[in-house]
Amino acid sequence: METVIGMTAIAVALLIGLGALGVGIGVGILGGRLLEGSARQPELAPMLQGKFFLAIGLLDAVAMLGVGIALFFTFANPFVGQLQNLPYPSAEAMRAVVAQIAETNAKARGVDGKNFVDDRYLRRLEDEGFVKKLWGK
Repeated sequence: METVIGMTAIAVALLIGLGALGVGIGVGILGGRLLEGSARQPELAPMLQGKFFLAIGLLDAVAMLGVGIALFFTFANPFVGQLQNLPYPSAEAMRAVVAQIAETNAKARGVDGKNFVDDRYLRRLEDEGFVKKLWGK
């Protein structure tokens, strides 16, 4: 769970930071073009300035959308609810691992992956309440 929350924090930081960087670069380029156009044709400066402010508003809207998505992932992270409190090993997953090993190692052929799965210790920890104390529930 900490890994998901940590990765979400990194994703939120990248989302906000790169969004702000992109908007900053875009406004800088746009402002430079406004000054070039106004210097070439001063009579068009009021019209160019209006379009400049409209474009800046649209650019800022992109950054605000990024901030909104980042806040969603910060406070209502949909990935946290999909985590299991205690990841029990599954016999199907172990069978898949054994089948993959059997492709290169003849000794693994005919071995049942279920023989390698033993979750009694995890179940005992959960029954004793250790997991609830660990997760703070």
